Amino acid sequence: MATSKNVNRKKVNSASIAALLALLVFSFVAISLQEAKAGKSPQPIYGLSNAQTVSKALGAWGVPAAVLIQGKRVRGFYVTGLTGSGIANDLGLSPRDVLLTLDGKGLDSGPAADFILQKRNAGNLKASIARQRGSKISTINCLVSFQGYTPQVIKPKVRMSGETPPQEEEEEVGGDIADRPKPNIDALEDHMLQLINRDRNTCGLPPVAKSTSLSRLARAYAEDMAKRGFFDHRDPEGRMPMDRVREAGIAAGVWENIGWQKDFYDFPKIVEKVQFNFMNEPPEDPTNHRANILNPRHRVVGVGVAVIMPRTVYCVQEFSNDSPP
Repeated sequence: MATSKNVNRKKVNSASIAALLALLVFSFVAISLQEAKAGKSPQPIYGLSNAQTVSKALGAWGVPAAVLIQGKRVRGFYVTGLTGSGIANDLGLSPRDVLLTLDGKGLDSGPAADFILQKRNAGNLKASIARQRGSKISTINCLVSFQGYTPQVIKPKVRMSGETPPQEEEEEVGGDIADRPKPNIDALEDHMLQLINRDRNTCGLPPVAKSTSLSRLARAYAEDMAKRGFFDHRDPEGRMPMDRVREAGIAAGVWENIGWQKDFYDFPKIVEKVQFNFMNEPPEDPTNHRANILNPRHRVVGVGVAVIMPRTVYCVQEFSNDSPP
C-alpha cells in the first residue's frame, strides 16, 4: 500500500493562503478556460486536488480528477499507483486510469471507494473506468466477482533512525521478510536525492543541492508520522510545513512532498516506488508532487526517511527556492 501528499507553502498572510488554496483546487478550470480562449481542445483529464489518498480495498492510491466524457466533466478517482493486490487487480485498473463508479456510485477518493465496498455484500460488482489513449477517452464497464471487504487495523511497529527495536516487536510474517537487515537511513535518503535529480535531469532541469537543515527537518517529520501513526502535512498539533520550518529556525519557504509505501521489495526499491508514484501524477497539474519535483525555481531539497520494520517506508521531501545550509 502507498500514498502520498504534497503542499506548497510560503510566508504569506491568511488572505494569501486562502487565495492560494482556491487556486490549487480550481487550477484545472483556469487551464481549461485558457485553452478554450486559445482555441485549443481542453485536456480530457484534469486533477482536481493535490490531496492523494489510498484505498486499501482497491489496493490503489490516487487523486480526485475530472474526465471529459461526451462534452461533460465527470468526477472520478485518478489512479497514480497500485500495490499489486486488492480489487484493482480484478478490475484491471492501471496507473492513469480514472475509476468513475463502483456499484453504480460515484467516487473521487480512496476512502470513498473503501466506504462503498465496506457496505457492499459479496456478489457481482459493477465498475466504470475511464482510460485515456492519446487524446481520446474510452469508458470501460466491468463486472467482477466480489468477496466482500472488512477493513483491518494494524498498529505499526516503528524503527526510528539509529534505534534498534526489541526482537519480539518485529512484525511476524512468512518467508524471509522478517529477517531482512535493518536499512541504512542515510543511504536511503541519498538514494532518494539521486532519484529526484535523475528525474529533473530527464526533464532538462538542473539538479537541486542537499540542504542539511531541511534534511534534518524532513527526517524528523518522517519519523514523527511513523511513530505517531498519522499521515498529513498538518501534524496532530495543527502545525503546517512553514510552522515547522520557523520552529526549526530555518529562514526559507518550502514546498513539501510526503509519501509512504508498504511492500516486500528491498528498501531502496520501496523508496524508488515512492518517487515513481510522485512522478506518475498528471503532468498538466501544477500543484502536485511531480510539479514540486520539477519546479525549475527550486534550488535545494531536504530528504527524510523513516522505516517501520519490516517493510514500510515514510518519505518527506522539503523543496526550497532559497538556499538554507
